[in-house]
Amino acid sequence: MKKRLYSLDFIRAVATILIFTFHFNMGTEEAPRRVYNTALFFKNTDFGSVGVSLFFVLSGCALIYSEKNSFSIKQFYKKRIVALFPMFYIAYILCRFLVEVFTPHLYNGIPWKYFILTVFGMDGFLSYRLPNFYVTGEWFLGCIIVFYILYPLIRWCVKKIPVIFAIAIIALNLYTNNHYIFQMPIIWNPLIRVMEFTFGIYCAQYLFPLFEKRAEMTDMVKKNAWTVLGLVISGGIAAFLLWGNRAYFPVPYMTMVGLCGCSVFLLLYFVSDYLTIMPVKKVVVFLSTYSFAIYLVHHEIDFILYAYFAQMELSWRHLFAIYILFILMICLLGVFLQKLTRYCTEGVRVLKQYCIEKCSSNE
Repeated sequence: MKKRLYSLDFIRAVATILIFTFHFNMGTEEAPRRVYNTALFFKNTDFGSVGVSLFFVLSGCALIYSEKNSFSIKQFYKKRIVALFPMFYIAYILCRFLVEVFTPHLYNGIPWKYFILTVFGMDGFLSYRLPNFYVTGEWFLGCIIVFYILYPLIRWCVKKIPVIFAIAIIALNLYTNNHYIFQMPIIWNPLIRVMEFTFGIYCAQYLFPLFEKRAEMTDMVKKNAWTVLGLVISGGIAAFLLWGNRAYFPVPYMTMVGLCGCSVFLLLYFVSDYLTIMPVKKVVVFLSTYSFAIYLVHHEIDFILYAYFAQMELSWRHLFAIYILFILMICLLGVFLQKLTRYCTEGVRVLKQYCIEKCSSNE
């Protein structure tokens, strides 16, 4: 397995901050005094969309980058199931308890047969179409599960027919955007988001090996020159996509969002070289380590806080204090969730081993 990249941890931490900050800010719309901060919006997209796009790119990139020399489809699916579902199930139980406390009649009348969607992590993803028992995970979890299912095929195409496949993915994105026929919200659609996921795979397969050569340079002048060049190019593209005039680049909105995410991903990759001081590094490692757990609980904490503060007149100082409280709560609950998941999975493993040994001794 390749060594862990600090750059990926840094991008994951930034994406996590963008998403939970955007969702917190969305909640302020419910307050009596409208405090919606337009600074969270770029000209062509917003903080939340960039954060989600970064996570799609990261997901594809991390899968390729963490591979061992040989790829086993069976082992791949086993690892994905273990990485996603135990924590999702425990988070669901915790968040469902909170929902029952604050909105006890939310799921009245929904047939229990739809709970199967929750079992497979697809309740949020299919909530636009089917009644279900969705609590946590949102649409993103279901969409990423679809990509994990398709990953062996996507991986083969990237490795065997990279140019043809890249053209096909871009064409698919543009065509689907311009001829959208689905009931599913366009931002949820895997046919749209596969471009970002695949870009991450291309980065790990083809771009990162080149970047790693830059990191191995002993001549600091040349090394820094390449880093600055990468910053200038990726930063220029990102700035144009985020704030540029759409008249000069008339592409569909979701294509623009995907391109923004891809360019910001590269920009943050190069920026991370200069943000390795210990205080920053500790925050980055913490947020990266607990990002999935924080993602699973942040909406529910946001809901609880604004259910409590909704009828109050809030100043900017009050909102900032609530925001700090929000960060502390989601971090603490995220750490608790991840540690609880680890203890539970370890307990199941020990119990399974005990049962196997018991059965063997009885024979």
